[in-house]
Order: sequence, then C-alpha cells, then structure tokens
Amino acid sequence: MRWLAMIIMLVFAPVARAENDPAMIVRAAAAEIETATGLLIEARNATNRAQSLARAIRSLEDGLTALRVALRSSSAQENVVRENFARKAADLGGLLSALQSIENTSSPLAMVHPEGAAAAARAAMIIAAIAPEIENQVADLQRDMAALAAFNLSHRAAESNLRAALSDLQLARVELNAAEAERRQAPADLLSDAGQLDRLLQAADDLNFLAGEIGKLPINNAAQAPAGFASLKGSLPAPVTGLLISRFGQRNSGGQIQPGISIQAPALSLISAPSAANVRFAGDFLNYGNMVILEPAAGYLQVLAGFGQIYVVEGEVLAAGDAIGLLKGQVPAADEFLIEMSSAATVNSFETLYIEIRVNGAPEDPLLWFTGIAE
Repeated sequence: MRWLAMIIMLVFAPVARAENDPAMIVRAAAAEIETATGLLIEARNATNRAQSLARAIRSLEDGLTALRVALRSSSAQENVVRENFARKAADLGGLLSALQSIENTSSPLAMVHPEGAAAAARAAMIIAAIAPEIENQVADLQRDMAALAAFNLSHRAAESNLRAALSDLQLARVELNAAEAERRQAPADLLSDAGQLDRLLQAADDLNFLAGEIGKLPINNAAQAPAGFASLKGSLPAPVTGLLISRFGQRNSGGQIQPGISIQAPALSLISAPSAANVRFAGDFLNYGNMVILEPAAGYLQVLAGFGQIYVVEGEVLAAGDAIGLLKGQVPAADEFLIEMSSAATVNSFETLYIEIRVNGAPEDPLLWFTGIAE
C-alpha cells in the first residue's frame, strides 16, 4: 500500500502548503493503514495471537476511520475548487465575449459617430490594460484543472486502498474469532460462586441494582488495578472508535434521562478494554442486549452494551487493549463505509455502543474519563 502515499505526494506536492491540507491528511491516513497492515502480518505469528490481533485490528479500524474522514475533507475541498473553476470560467467567458464584440466593430462604423474614434481608442486601451488579468485568470483555470485531476487520481488510489484494507480487516476478524475460541477452550472456574451471579441476575430489575451489587461478588482471580486509577480520568482510550451521538444526561426516545453516552461506529467494530479490569458480567441483560461490566478498580465499573459478539467471561482478567467483543451488524461494503456517519443511508452500516461509568454506584459522564471521542 506504500504506492498510495507516493502517488498522493507526487500529485499534490505543488499545492500542499499547510499541515491541514487535505492531500497531506489523506497521505497520513494511508500511512496509518500501511502500518496497521504490517501489525496484522506480525500478529499472525505472535505468541499471544488473540491479543496481538486485537491491537492490530483496532489500529486498522482507526486508520480506516481516518482515511474516510480525510477523503470527505478532500472531497469537500475538491467541490470548492470545482465551484471556483466554474465561476472563473463563466467570468472569463463573459469578458472574452465582450472584448470580441469590441474587436469585431469595424473601423468605418466606429467613425460614423462623432465620438466613435475616441471610443475605439478607449476600447483599445481597455483591452491592453486587462490583457494581463486575462492571462492570470487563464493561469488560475489551468491550476484548478490540474488540482481537479490530482484530486481524482488520489481519490481513486485511496478508495482502492480502502477496499483492500476492509478485506484485510474482515479476514483479521475471522482469525480473531478463531484465536479467542482457542483461548477459551481451557476450562476456567473464574467466579468463586457462579450461582451467586445467577441469583443476582434473577433479582435485578434494572442496571442500577445490578451495578450496585455485582462488585460484591467474589472472584478467584483479581486484576491488579493500576495505582491511583482515579488519576487516569480523562486519559483512557475509548473502547471503540466512533462518533458521539448521545451525551450523558440526555433523554432517550422514551423520555428517560440516560446515565451514559452512545457512540456510533461501523458495524462489527472491535470493542477493547480501556484499562486492566476484572470482567464482572458478560451476557444479555434486559433491554440492554449483550452487555459487559468491567471493574478496573474497587468501586469503579465500566458498563458497555451493544455487543453482537462477546469474547470474555465473568471473572476473567483483562489487560488494557484486550478484545472484549464486536459490535452488532453486518460487514459494510466499501462504498457504504465512505458515506458520512450522520447520513440516513448508513443506518445499516453503523451500530451503537452504549457506555456508562459508575463510581461507588453513581453514574459519571464517560466523556470525563475517555479521550479521543469525536463529536
């Protein structure tokens, strides 16, 4: 995929002048995808295959998201250039038409009117005066035409790269599923008393009750909570790469205030552990669907809902970045992946992860804890 970055560098080198230039952003995203593809190759031979694949998949998903955003920015810039080109061409066409009309006026006819000769002289002076401006406008049009051609070339190369990366991503997900299945084949008695969890689930009629009681259940293995976990507030990586669509404290469609946030991401996106944590619950719960509750430290819970597939089990100890599962949905086609997230056309291509953070049972705004969530 290195050829994509080379093409974009060559075609845009004359016009790239700033760090936020669309061409440079596309090039950076292409490089990110290339790096992630290399990680996938290494992950296939890694000792901890599941963990390595999870990190490579997340990196590739981030690169694909960056490339999609870069292409949208580049397309917007292309539209600006195209509109300017049309306006300049129309202005220049009108000016040339007027000048041609003046030049086509015959000298004898110009002399008929008492002021004809003076008018003809003034016209000649006007033509001489604006000739350099006409040349400048023609040069501008030529530059715009070259820029449009460059945009077209870079977009074709980037979209080809994106399709290849999506194919790699889907294959990596299949490999991760197999690796996770192998990892979980070994029997594990992770909960000290699994029956206590069953009884708790039967008694729980809402998430508040479950979150308040689940941390009290004993487990055989406990994650080593990072020292001063509270100090990580504001720096934790988001469990999925996506777009914030619902804020903490907003009312949902049923009029209830939500004690969490919702992030929209491409279907089947990988959901990763933001930090080392114990898995306190993994399964279906009420109207939340497939849900996972993590305990990164005593008194702290991370509630994640919206899974299509869950890889973890209760009592398991996770390291930061470990795969928890995948979002719901079907594999999006490349053309769908390129569409703006907020478009109604993407309703089948994107899914939602619901996130809560609870401290001693009380919900806190997850945006205070996580970084890098786009709005």
